[in-house]
Amino acid sequence: MIKDKNNLLQLIYKYTIGIVILCLPLFIATVVLLQPTCLNPNAPLSYITGLKYLFSINEVNIRNDLYFCFAIAWLMCIFVNLMTKINTRYANTLKIIWYAIIILLFITRRFLYWTFNLDINASTLSILMETNGTESFGFLKSFIFTWQGMKFFIKFCFIIFAVIASEWLWNRFKELVIKKKLVKISTSLLLIVFLPFIVLTLYSFTENLSTSGNTIFAITEAVKVIKAKGKESTAFYKTIKRIDNQRNVAQCKEDSIDVVFIIGESFNRNHTSIYGYTSLPTTPHMQKEFDDGRLIAFSDVISPFNYTTPSIKNMLSLNNLAKKEEWHNNIFWPQLFHKAGYKVSVFDNQRTFDKTNNGSFYEMYQPLVKSLCYDYVSDDIWWYDPEVAQTIKEKLSEEKGNRTFYVVHLDGQHFPFADRTPNREKKFTAADIKKRDSYLTQDMKQAIADYDNAILLNDKTLGEIFKIYKQRKAIIVFLSDHGEEIYDYRPKAMRPPMNTRMKKQYALHLHSIPLFVWISEQYKSSYPKIVNLILQAKNKPYSHDIIGNMMITLGQISSPYYRAEDDILNPQFKPGKRLMMELNPPLDYDSIIHTK
Repeated sequence: MIKDKNNLLQLIYKYTIGIVILCLPLFIATVVLLQPTCLNPNAPLSYITGLKYLFSINEVNIRNDLYFCFAIAWLMCIFVNLMTKINTRYANTLKIIWYAIIILLFITRRFLYWTFNLDINASTLSILMETNGTESFGFLKSFIFTWQGMKFFIKFCFIIFAVIASEWLWNRFKELVIKKKLVKISTSLLLIVFLPFIVLTLYSFTENLSTSGNTIFAITEAVKVIKAKGKESTAFYKTIKRIDNQRNVAQCKEDSIDVVFIIGESFNRNHTSIYGYTSLPTTPHMQKEFDDGRLIAFSDVISPFNYTTPSIKNMLSLNNLAKKEEWHNNIFWPQLFHKAGYKVSVFDNQRTFDKTNNGSFYEMYQPLVKSLCYDYVSDDIWWYDPEVAQTIKEKLSEEKGNRTFYVVHLDGQHFPFADRTPNREKKFTAADIKKRDSYLTQDMKQAIADYDNAILLNDKTLGEIFKIYKQRKAIIVFLSDHGEEIYDYRPKAMRPPMNTRMKKQYALHLHSIPLFVWISEQYKSSYPKIVNLILQAKNKPYSHDIIGNMMITLGQISSPYYRAEDDILNPQFKPGKRLMMELNPPLDYDSIIHTK
């Protein structure tokens, strides 16, 4: 009986602590690199302080994640041990592959967290899927090929060296360690202490998988949400078909009218004179149109998101985020223009024309949508945005219909800022930046100059488009998908994580956006009431996810899907709560802005 008990204990030890000891470097590396506390800004200290969560009652999620990492590490040790008995070479190959996976995941998570305050989740995978080659290269230039990128590369090399060194040392001395009875006794005691917690933790994961924050679950949950996004696309296509099969969903009685909807990119309105920027003359064309009364600027408009894809999806659909409505279950309002008899054309300078049609809101370029919503989609690829204006001019001259609706998506101020403007048109340099903030370096000043040059080129593009429509009955709406930071109030650029002590500045630069309406003289004389409504509405609080209803009004369209309470030009307009949706949980923009 005693012998049987001893055999049972030896068997338990062999396949628990014994296996862990045989693969100790692999076990430690897995736990350290996958645990959620690896994102702590105090890391590597967090690996030590993170142990306090092992018996935590309050921090249940972190505790469960730590135990789950232990379980994953233990299973890998068993797998490697079994492979060793079959073929040592296979076991070593498996270990190399596993090390590569966990190291890359660790570096990726750290980089996402430090740069964007993001983790591996559905949002980051969606952005990756909808990023074209040009954007990827721009990202590499802006982040990887910098001192910050070098620091992450050094960390990567250090981790690889630490793994190789620990494996070499452990292979050399593990036989001596295993023979020590003290090791067996102490490790067995640890197993007795931790086993109940591990069992309870594994049970808790079967009860509620959404509580985890480690890398493994971050990826699996992200994959689930990506699959759900496929269902969103399907729902969107069904809505397109449904509207196409309906009669009298949109009518326009006007014989001749041109409507242009221009989406800018990463436009920080605080770098334009119309919104109070006095440092450099970045918008001379817009300023002239503003001074002459043809351009009206809205003063209080936000984007609910600080990245492109969800911004455009919600912007081009008739849903209202304040009412918790989803874009894919609502009307794609450009289709209403098509149903109303407009000649609808699309010019997108951020679309990738490859087999997968990746890009922001890739669903809008699928064959079904193209055939039922547009008359023309440009296949041109432009180096710089002013070339888009020339294409618009050529297309407009070919139009036989009297009603045209053009959707234009510019490259705008997309990073890297220096690449947005040809060298011959770069007007501003670091010497022109007069900001005196103590954190500013010469390189930062040059980046600000590059950004302002990009705004200047954006202004030139808009000026040329205004010129095309000057003698027509036309109205042009310009807005940005989101804002941008460019060393405005802290030593950060693009879309860095929010500093909780600087919420107001974060909201003003990343979510507050420009919205301009340009009106030709013919449109003014034909629709003076509309012009008056625009002037009355320009200072109302507004979120661009409901702009579709305003566009329906500007296009003189009547539709049963139009909602007066969501149209800023309508006296029945009811402003809703404006949320910064990329934050978890979403924050109320107005409560932040009006906080003293």
